[in-house]
Amino acid sequence: MSGIQSNSGLTTAYVATAFLAPVVAATAPKGVAPLFVLFAIVAIGCFRRSTGHWPRPDLAASAILAAITLFGAASLNWTTGLSADTRTWIVQTAPVFGLGLLVLPTARLVDEKNRRRIGLALLVGCLLALLLYIGERRLLDRQVQPGLVAAALVLWPILAVLPSLPRPRLIGGMLILAIMATAVIFGSLSSVLAVLFGGAVAVLARLAPRSTPALLGTAMVAWTLIAPVAAYHLPDPETAANRIPMIANSTLHRLVIYRGTAELIAQAPILGHGANSARSIPEGQNRIDYDFMVGEKHFAAHSELIPLHPHNALLQVWLELGLVGALLACALFFIVLRGIVRTTEGTGRVLSLATVAAVFAVLNVSFGAWQSWWLCLMLILATMNRATLARPQDLGPSATSVKKQVSP
Repeated sequence: MSGIQSNSGLTTAYVATAFLAPVVAATAPKGVAPLFVLFAIVAIGCFRRSTGHWPRPDLAASAILAAITLFGAASLNWTTGLSADTRTWIVQTAPVFGLGLLVLPTARLVDEKNRRRIGLALLVGCLLALLLYIGERRLLDRQVQPGLVAAALVLWPILAVLPSLPRPRLIGGMLILAIMATAVIFGSLSSVLAVLFGGAVAVLARLAPRSTPALLGTAMVAWTLIAPVAAYHLPDPETAANRIPMIANSTLHRLVIYRGTAELIAQAPILGHGANSARSIPEGQNRIDYDFMVGEKHFAAHSELIPLHPHNALLQVWLELGLVGALLACALFFIVLRGIVRTTEGTGRVLSLATVAAVFAVLNVSFGAWQSWWLCLMLILATMNRATLARPQDLGPSATSVKKQVSP
């Protein structure tokens, strides 16, 4: 197969995945994982055929993810939950980390023309995901939260392609408004925070492009390190509801989970309870039971303290891997931001930083840290961002030049 043909296959894989990722997240979230695996295999194979060598992953990112995996494996020695939970975690996460490291460099073969195609595919997929989410809520009374979150996250690379369309500001404004309105109407706190935090960082990056990466990184690291302390000092349900009567019951329920998780973190603050042990910690099976009124508003929750996971990725890392895991997570944040600074500039950097801020916001309020579909969605987003937002000169040779390089 020629270099041009291989790059054509790579482009097709990128465009198809860009369109399908938000749509699959809106209809069958668990399908995001096999979608990512298929995309990664095709993209890596096309890269190999085009260049004659395998993608070279970032060494620092590889070292951090390897350290997380090895430390998680070592936690088999002290895990509070069943040892099978940790073994399952290793089997599920290690291949995802490996494929993610290999697929990211394939974005180097995406040329300027195909950046626009990928961005437009993200736009169409985002719009369809929004329609599907609204239809499922209104017609089927079915809540598939990941669809709206995915739309809020792919918003930022989409904005990069809008200048090639007529009335880009109007389209961008309407898209942001549509996502925010849907999130507010249906009570998706994670989607609201993704847009607000992403937007705030985008504005900051416009005003202070040189200092924003350092400021964002410092804020992310600081918040990660103090998260258990902050969670431990959250108010009890009735106090919180009386202070903020408009608070949603689901948000109040999460605050109780976060406070209880912080108390469990204090039992094993350095090494944690063991990878993937959140669902098996005995104290995590304690009941949350509250039922009261504030004015005419009813607040109630009856569930386990930790229903499968704490619904906060930072607290889950602390709970399962302790301070060691939290420090490794901070190192990973630094590597991600360093990569953005090295490969982007101007609008590309602004939107890349906005994406990181949006993802970080979601990490704090929703989903399990190790859910395969969530890890895969973040890796798809990272790859699409690299393909659409990196400096053109950092995207590597075009298909034609690659063909010349590998032709005999």
